[in-house]
Amino acid sequence: MLSMASTIPKTVQENDVASVVRAALERSGGVLLASRSMVCREMYNGRNILAPNASSANNDSRGYVPVERWIMSKTSAENPIVVEGEGVSLLLTDDGEVRLDLACKDKATDFALFGPYSKHWPLTKVLDIGGVAYLPSFSKKGQEEVPPIPAHVHPGYQKNGVCCMADGKLEAYFFPPIDDSTIYAGKLPDPDKVITRLGLRPEITKEQVRGALDKFGEDDSLYGLMNVYPIEPNTSWTIQPGTIHAPGPWPTFEIQRAQDDAHILAWKLGQPVLGGSKMLSKIWSSNFAKGLADADTVMEQTIHYQASRDPKFKEKWFRDCDAVEKGDWGCRRRIFHHEFNGEGFEILPGKSYERPGAEEPYAALVWSGSGTVYAVEKDKEFEAIDLQALSTNNSEFLVTPMTTIRMTNTSTSHVLLIYTVLPISTQTYFVAPKDWVD
Repeated sequence: MLSMASTIPKTVQENDVASVVRAALERSGGVLLASRSMVCREMYNGRNILAPNASSANNDSRGYVPVERWIMSKTSAENPIVVEGEGVSLLLTDDGEVRLDLACKDKATDFALFGPYSKHWPLTKVLDIGGVAYLPSFSKKGQEEVPPIPAHVHPGYQKNGVCCMADGKLEAYFFPPIDDSTIYAGKLPDPDKVITRLGLRPEITKEQVRGALDKFGEDDSLYGLMNVYPIEPNTSWTIQPGTIHAPGPWPTFEIQRAQDDAHILAWKLGQPVLGGSKMLSKIWSSNFAKGLADADTVMEQTIHYQASRDPKFKEKWFRDCDAVEKGDWGCRRRIFHHEFNGEGFEILPGKSYERPGAEEPYAALVWSGSGTVYAVEKDKEFEAIDLQALSTNNSEFLVTPMTTIRMTNTSTSHVLLIYTVLPISTQTYFVAPKDWVD
């Protein structure tokens, strides 16, 4: 069996990328592994699932911690302090590592990898959210809480000094199971003890939101205005651009438009900014304002107020991810909805599932368990590729258009969980406010 966990000889030079990728596709039948691409963040910590990241002791030179894994990504992270290529995936070939964004510069190679869907390719992440528990300032019961990602919005990049909501970062979350069937068992509390904050309560006024914005870095009052939902494994949410949200402390599979725009509207739950007015001003400028003049402008240009406080918020954007196919091999789920699509394959020990090739490419992540994958083609035989959850080089792969694959669970005790993401649909569910820039 082929295993890319062995030595990777070199980084392929840009002039050689096209020929190397074509040769790799020919050898594999259309399946390519990628190494793990980690992104560090300043504003939240994790639960030590992806890497040591639960405290400031795990900070890099920027003061950031590794809390996000980006899956088959052509996009670079846009942190306040940028690291070149952070977030971009590296394809693994017998000739060395290939940056996915460089591979896509060649039109023929881009088409071989993604067909006509390259422009609709999503940015997909695993979020490791958590850290040390703190007491929220608005807590009535005096109960500490493991912090979520800070409350924020995705209003799009600025055009002529104005945020473009119609092009904001649409995204969705899927909550994978963390139970006795997975390798994560015992590492997290019961899901009914974990909450996520998405949108505003319907009775919340603009004045209340505006007042909370003035408390950025001083207190966490904005969190107290938000909807609170329990984490429910095997469910998903779609989040519209401009919707205030603070994803809860649960390992989360996220899909979104391929961009990294965000305005942080409230700093870390229970953790005011320390270091005086100079430090607060720095964080306010780099995370809250991001080029906008003041809090009034941030309020006007970044928040989709109607969408955030919609009384039918859950009815519109929450979905159960029930099985759409079952067999003695296990089951298949649809894990994302609306503009997004993804699948979850739960393959039982010793069983296999064959997914027919289709026009759309897809990226796959081994969430839990171990197994193999190989391309299936008439009159041709391809080597199986070893798969292992959390592996640096053997847990993520791309399946190119029209490639049929067979996935096999080689474990005798754990379900093999593989999650996939497909290109973004051109059908539109998001409606931007009329007063936003087109």
